[in-house]
Amino acid sequence: MYTRSLLCVVALIAGCAGAHPRQATVADSTEALVLTSNDHAHLTREVALPPLRRLSSDDGVLTVTVPATLSGPIKRLDSEHGVQYKLTLDIGTATPVQCTVAVNRFDIASTLERSANDAFADLDRRVKAKLLRQIISINAGSAGRAPYLEAVWIVVTQADDERQVGSVKLITGARDTSSAICQHIGEPGYSESFSSVARSVLESFELQGISAVRADYEEISTTIIAAMTVGIQSFQVFVTDDGTLRIEQISSMIVPTSAQDLAHMEGVNISIARKDGSLLRKDVLRFEKNEAVTVLRAQPDVPGRWRVEGTFEREAYTASFAAERPASTLTHMMVVADMIERGDIGKTRKYQYWDDIDPSQAIDVETTITNARSDGNYDVRMMLGPLAITGIFDHTGSALSATMSAHGGSVQIDRIYKSGAW
Repeated sequence: MYTRSLLCVVALIAGCAGAHPRQATVADSTEALVLTSNDHAHLTREVALPPLRRLSSDDGVLTVTVPATLSGPIKRLDSEHGVQYKLTLDIGTATPVQCTVAVNRFDIASTLERSANDAFADLDRRVKAKLLRQIISINAGSAGRAPYLEAVWIVVTQADDERQVGSVKLITGARDTSSAICQHIGEPGYSESFSSVARSVLESFELQGISAVRADYEEISTTIIAAMTVGIQSFQVFVTDDGTLRIEQISSMIVPTSAQDLAHMEGVNISIARKDGSLLRKDVLRFEKNEAVTVLRAQPDVPGRWRVEGTFEREAYTASFAAERPASTLTHMMVVADMIERGDIGKTRKYQYWDDIDPSQAIDVETTITNARSDGNYDVRMMLGPLAITGIFDHTGSALSATMSAHGGSVQIDRIYKSGAW
């Protein structure tokens, strides 16, 4: 569940709130990028993809099943960042799709932004002409169990009377402890064709001999701001051998800061909790522009008090707050599910919760089941300090769709994947 990240991203995107990503305008460019009817025709073209094929690396570690053929062998690279496999895929276009599957998990938002910047820098070096670019789409979703982010730019070069149009398309995603990135740089169009191939890589890649513990419970949700699907969040619960719960939340967002450029935000929350959802320890990490902005740990101090230490908004931070058994994020679901089971429609339950909304204290949470819907789901309202959440929840306490509001801004969260139980 987004907390302080929500407040930050609303502020970050405010300047772009009126623009839909598929019809962005070059608001702060010195020269507007004007697209011709021929450009639009190229942008919408697609290609008939070849049949699905199972492809394998020579060492037998990597396999993928994709609607493409290999242009050359899969290359294995051993580097300081771990083992990576590079695939050059022919999908029937003049320019191949390049994909990299990494054994180690990388941050998908920062990787997308960095890869885009590298692609544009490379184009600037190679093209001896004025280069203009514009974001034409931003998206997020899940390919099976793999959350991903996606962005497409159109690129126009102009030298004398010669005008050329191209595009940069990128998808980054992760599953368990591994990751993948795909790119298609050159020809405009083929966005859906590229996306289909990249999602196939994300969903199907297998790494033999690489152990990854699958979560007992898992959700993936998109983040929508100002009609733009800009982020993705995974929520996982692992039941440990001693019965305690390890709760992991990873959120990744790419936000347009102009019609050409993106900024990324990433957050990781890791909680250790009892079976009843009450917190034993919590770590909160938030990154902006590849910098750790917040790194906090909350854990019990003396009886009845908790201690917070680390970095908050780039400053060294310590605090102490009163709480006996503050709730974990999973408690939100447990409370809603229990209230539904008891038939507590119209009733409110209160409890304490800690996050970096205000790390100096445990905040009071008020949860109310406001209505039982005819489709078997429930309308729920939560108040977490300055954050108001209203949404549709199922009987397990999971939000199908919710709006989170604070300080005049709002974010919509839509669940797109759910599996397992705890």
